[in-house]
Amino acid sequence: MSSVQLKLIILIVLDNNIIMKFLSLAPSTRPTKKLMIKLLTDDNKIKTIHFGSRHSKTYLDHHDKKKRENYLFRHFMNEDWRQINPGSLSAFLLWGPHTNLNQNLNLYLRNFNIARS
Repeated sequence: MSSVQLKLIILIVLDNNIIMKFLSLAPSTRPTKKLMIKLLTDDNKIKTIHFGSRHSKTYLDHHDKKKRENYLFRHFMNEDWRQINPGSLSAFLLWGPHTNLNQNLNLYLRNFNIARS
């Protein structure tokens, strides 16, 4: 996979008008998941999404660009990264372009039109 193809995968143009507010990002309360995000929906319901395998390393841990490329290529075919779901959260936050979780979180919130509360 070329770097251009990889950039196209990451820079998906997202066309949604979902209005949500970011509440928190914290370690997951589920024993097999790494993180959980809490969002406030437009109808004032809290949406909690658990994502990432607790026992696996990610780009945030090892900073290995080849492993990142392989992960993204492997998961791109089977996950819908245009929606807010565990797959897109893992791809953008744990395997995103930065090795810093907060930078990847900011990118995710911006791409999905999620406001900070």
